[in-house]
Amino acid sequence: MQAIRTLIADGHPIFLKGLEIVLQQIDAPNIDVIDKAQDGAQALEILQKGQTDFLIFDLNLPEIDGIELLKQIKRYKIPVHT
Repeated sequence: MQAIRTLIADGHPIFLKGLEIVLQQIDAPNIDVIDKAQDGAQALEILQKGQTDFLIFDLNLPEIDGIELLKQIKRYKIPVHT
């Protein structure tokens, strides 16, 4: 089974790292955290590369908040599950 390429976006570095560790430790070998973003602008930049299948994010992101990030995903027709 192909791994689900996942991006995590959160403005708090400790939470970002903690969520990455949790995803690595749960019994879900098909989840692959491919990248992390500390703000919405960085997340959007990563998503535009087209290598992400799934996005886990906080609504209260710096730069571009989560609601605006969703609007940009829709605007640019980025194929990702949120």
